[in-house]
Amino acid sequence: MEPRIRLPLIAAVLAVVPVPAGVLESRTPYHSASDAVARPDSAVLLTAWFHHSAGVQKSLEHAPVRAEWQVDGAWKPLGETTTDGEGKAVLTVKAPSRPGTVRLRWWYQLQSADANLVVVAESRPASVFDIDGTLTVSDLENWKDYGRRLRRSPKPEGPRPRPHAVEAVQACATDSFIVYLTGRPPWLGGPTRAWLAIHHFPEGLVLWMPTTGAAMPTQAHVGAAKAVQLKALQAAGFTFIRAYGNAATDIRAYAAAGIPKAQTYIMGRHGGEGGTVAGGEGFSMPDSR
Repeated sequence: MEPRIRLPLIAAVLAVVPVPAGVLESRTPYHSASDAVARPDSAVLLTAWFHHSAGVQKSLEHAPVRAEWQVDGAWKPLGETTTDGEGKAVLTVKAPSRPGTVRLRWWYQLQSADANLVVVAESRPASVFDIDGTLTVSDLENWKDYGRRLRRSPKPEGPRPRPHAVEAVQACATDSFIVYLTGRPPWLGGPTRAWLAIHHFPEGLVLWMPTTGAAMPTQAHVGAAKAVQLKALQAAGFTFIRAYGNAATDIRAYAAAGIPKAQTYIMGRHGGEGGTVAGGEGFSMPDSR
């Protein structure tokens, strides 16, 4: 889901915790590359974001970057481009003719960001999961984790997963493709992938907001961006058979994509709104916020 915490509140939380000297001058990479879906031989837009941490995120502006993909076990050049004023890099390429998953890698100098391109030949069932407040115990967990990393005292396990969340996603993976659609900003893409892997969540598409501004927790921002992404995935061949979230914006985005309310599972205080199902199959029901 999207973090419902406002940026001024995040700053206030971080302000009460001592920050070691030098952290604000650090340039820790927060590069990320989004997964993509395409039909065989179709044009597909690949996107990556390049940011450095300096207490707040600093975009890597107008920098040369390159992309490559893995073909028959070997990495081959895919193209070169330049980031824009927000650190965003875009390449349009022709998808392979053979269905399957192709590994992607973007580079800025010796720093990289990995992603996947999924080529879909025919309709494929899918389950979509929000992350914060849905797979984690609360929206606040993500920002607490980010604050710890800024202070150079991260917990390796990151935000706390909701009890039985991994098992619930694993169950869905037996009959559908997994899509993780989070309202987090682009510069948290890398940590998001790492968190899913550390806790052994099933592999799947990992998508986040297209811009930092789109991560604002409102229907006009996160809600609208999620609806657009879901519809694009449907156009590429996915049929969503169930959806999990915890916010009103999740409910509206899933409805806009035509996902049945009886298969829309909402955690926390919005559970059951608009005909959705409160809680989720396989999840611990209590909300910890």
